Amino acid sequence: MDCHIERALLPLGVMALNGLGSAARPRTLLSSAKTIREVYRYLWKGQAAGDPHDARVAYVRERFAALLDLPLAGVPQGALDPFIDHVASKLAGLVGRLPEATEGPDQPSPAR
Repeated sequence: MDCHIERALLPLGVMALNGLGSAARPRTLLSSAKTIREVYRYLWKGQAAGDPHDARVAYVRERFAALLDLPLAGVPQGALDPFIDHVASKLAGLVGRLPEATEGPDQPSPAR
């Protein structure tokens, strides 16, 4: 996977898993991993290239917001919305500007 994509998706995964603590259940972790993979496939292997920017942002935002829908102590409802909007817009804006990924969840890494 391109290093730019890796840098963009890492915060997504960290924020999605942060704050789970003892509430982390295999089902929750599996669901988060599936959502991250779904977003990856949509953006770099799916229909995102044919969708308008606003549709891509909405798609990513909906799923990223679901990942961050956690009971984080001391964080008021809606406080993460600007961050979610920023990440969704950045990821949606990368579609078509980066070379096609040569490795990822569906493809083996090339020999180095």
